[in-house]
Amino acid sequence: MHQSENTKQQHQTPHDDHHPADLPFQLGRKLTDEEINSLEQTIYEGPIKVINTHRDMLKAANELRNEKLLGFDTEKRPAFKKGVTYPPALIQLGGHDCVYIFQLTHVKLSREVTDILANPRIIKAGVAIGRDIKELRELSEFQPAGFVDLGICAANCGIQHHGLRGLAAILLGCRISKRAKLTNWAKPTLPDFALQYAATDAWIGRRIYKAMDKHGCFQMQVHPPHAGGRKEPQLELPFTTHSSRENRG
Repeated sequence: MHQSENTKQQHQTPHDDHHPADLPFQLGRKLTDEEINSLEQTIYEGPIKVINTHRDMLKAANELRNEKLLGFDTEKRPAFKKGVTYPPALIQLGGHDCVYIFQLTHVKLSREVTDILANPRIIKAGVAIGRDIKELRELSEFQPAGFVDLGICAANCGIQHHGLRGLAAILLGCRISKRAKLTNWAKPTLPDFALQYAATDAWIGRRIYKAMDKHGCFQMQVHPPHAGGRKEPQLELPFTTHSSRENRG
């Protein structure tokens, strides 16, 4: 396949000399379940805004436009029968000072929110986000941009953990709970512990991104990016991703 001159130049940048050996030793090892379970549990205890009206959605979108980095996650009603699936019931976006939880079973995903999901200047960081984005696009079409799959980044730079729980353990030294995993997220009212669980996943994704950025993980990709001339690494997602450390908050 023909590569543009810009892409060829990109592969010659100093960042391409990085390899997994550049990781601090402790980040390159695989923690055991016992080691992870021995860590102190962490949970998000900051402000949570639950969005379930169009008016609140517009207000939240206006606030989120000022963010540079968001933790991203979705939740949906669990299915207990083979072949049964449900659409996303929640979107969680974790900002600098607050986590926003959008209840999609009560309010339609608005253009103002999809504009944020399509904004390449606002990084949205999460784990295994490809399916989440696909399902959100089935609710309201948009062109995703600015998304970073932390699991793919971790694999590409030699970190042995690729899930949210493992990455939180190896990078942040904490354990996140899965207590509320089987919650029916489509219910009109969610208990406080479930909201905290949902908020924690977005909040911890933001923290993991910052930790990976600090360790230079976005510059030490094992597989050089084929970005068609872009300077940002193109991961195995149809979304623009960014690795610049400017103005992250």
